[in-house]
Amino acid sequence: MMAGCSIRETMRRSRILRNALGVGLTLLVAMAAFSQNAQEKLATKQRIQRAEAACGDPLAKFTVQPGALNQPVASVRRDEALVYILDDTVIPFNPGQRHSGAAIIGVGLSGQWIGAVKGRSYIALPLRAGENHVCGRVQSTKGWPAGCFLVGNTALLRLQVVAGQTYYVRARAYHIDAGDDGFFCAVNLDTVNPDEGKLLLAESLPAVWKKISPHSQPPRKTSHP
Repeated sequence: MMAGCSIRETMRRSRILRNALGVGLTLLVAMAAFSQNAQEKLATKQRIQRAEAACGDPLAKFTVQPGALNQPVASVRRDEALVYILDDTVIPFNPGQRHSGAAIIGVGLSGQWIGAVKGRSYIALPLRAGENHVCGRVQSTKGWPAGCFLVGNTALLRLQVVAGQTYYVRARAYHIDAGDDGFFCAVNLDTVNPDEGKLLLAESLPAVWKKISPHSQPPRKTSHP
């Protein structure tokens, strides 16, 4: 009997040990998979940040208002080109019309925000001759839910310019209502030919923009008895 009990006890302990080893192995595999997943996410984030080097601070916000038609054109030096960034957002607009649901598109260059447009508006800026990298990023506003921009809220454009020339860059934000599936949003930057560019310019007003510090807080409202 003693020998039988000893065998059964040994077998019981062996099963416990196998189960413990199995649980430990499962935990090790899960921890390795979690670590690999975290590393892949970090690597992806770093790749995106490097690709978006032309953009500015991702936390920056802008306000945009229409300016006067007779606003002076930006002065351009002999070694620069004049570039218009024209908002041609895909929402029905009439020339010069403003819409509360229009997207605000921040415009970046070489890691700095240099302007913003909204609706049928434009900014004009001088660019040095040679290769330039332009960024367009849509900020979430009324009518443009943050859920739209899990992907697709940034567009990049490599722009090779020649001194003394004029270029027209069209910025388009897409906001498509898909019913029960929510919204599909994206932004795109492309160059257009001078004829198309002059037409877009004639339909637009200059944008008066202001960058809001990501660290600034709105003033608190106070009540009086």
